[in-house]
Amino acid sequence: MRLNFEEIFNESYLRLLHLGEIGSDKSGEIFFSKFYKNFTDSSPDVREKFQNTDMQKQKAMIQESFDHMMKFYLSHQATDYLQRIAHLHNEDNIDISPQLYDLWSASLIATVKELDPKYDRDVGLAWEIVMSSGTTYMKDTYSRND
Repeated sequence: MRLNFEEIFNESYLRLLHLGEIGSDKSGEIFFSKFYKNFTDSSPDVREKFQNTDMQKQKAMIQESFDHMMKFYLSHQATDYLQRIAHLHNEDNIDISPQLYDLWSASLIATVKELDPKYDRDVGLAWEIVMSSGTTYMKDTYSRND
């Protein structure tokens, strides 16, 4: 049996976007809220980076970032949006170090495991495969000056 990790990811992501939100326009509210709680709880460094952040705005931005990271995975090309976010997060701007992306990834997988009712090893691996290309790009851009 061949596993289609892109399909497994997409199905999981759709389940997570629609948790408890039948008839609601708050797509992803539960998932992104829980993800940010897990992420900010993962380290004092993360909490410090987000202490003065408008979390409602941040959740909307992360959802858009997810879309661009998925596009990056599919096309192997960074969109203008992803390039701007990478530049904003580099060491010369808001200074999101590469280690924080490891915490971001671990928090993401923990959230998927906690909330996706169909979570299994394949779902976790699908999330890692799809998101890792984007986090690798973000880490690489951290100290680039070009």
